[in-house]
Amino acid sequence: MLLLLLLLALLLLLALLLLLLFLDFHLPRTSLISCLQVWVLFLFHDNGNKSIKALVHPPRLDGTRKGLFATRTPHRPNPIGLSLCKLERVEGRTLHLSGVDIIQGTPILDIKPYIPDYDNETDEEVKIPEWIKRPPVARLNVQFSQEAENKFLPSFTFFKTKEEVKQAISDVLVHDPRSGEGRDSESFIFALDTIDVTCHFDGDIATVAEVVEVYSKLKEEMKEKMKEKMKKGEEEGTKTRDQ
Repeated sequence: MLLLLLLLALLLLLALLLLLLFLDFHLPRTSLISCLQVWVLFLFHDNGNKSIKALVHPPRLDGTRKGLFATRTPHRPNPIGLSLCKLERVEGRTLHLSGVDIIQGTPILDIKPYIPDYDNETDEEVKIPEWIKRPPVARLNVQFSQEAENKFLPSFTFFKTKEEVKQAISDVLVHDPRSGEGRDSESFIFALDTIDVTCHFDGDIATVAEVVEVYSKLKEEMKEKMKEKMKKGEEEGTKTRDQ
């Protein structure tokens, strides 16, 4: 009897394995195309934190501490994040999303459809703390230097026009992305699509000072490395001849 049960369990396991082989869970179903927004659950894999603190300093509270579960800090006991994104299109196994607030290489745990009837409470008033609605850190005024204006190149991957890129940069800077500890720093650099953006802060004004195409910067770095390598080779050759 025991042998029969073991054999039955093995057959069920084999059937399950065959089912998993035939079902491609990595292939987005055509029904997902009809969704406009989706929830993306992901892992904060690049935290680097060795310990979790019960109280954290949200950047826009200018040093005030709050309980971590009242914030969206990535430093959590279970470092799982949630992002509401717009589904632009589906191409084969690839989902093209916009409005994603994650970094390159982030592990995706799951994707779920946004359902207004369940995810958007309309019967009751949604209560939001005052420190979220009116944070003490004021919104900044964003401006672009002429040099930055001249550096925008039509080689973006996720943006169609220069105006879209400028709007995305402004959306980042208007809320002052500097950390609470770095609020006094005068410069800030961040990556967006194919460019690195350098900005300077002066009071309530954030100025986009420089825009550098990432690929161009990598090419320059490769050139410098090649020059150093060639120079080192020439120096070693000279030493060999002298000997």
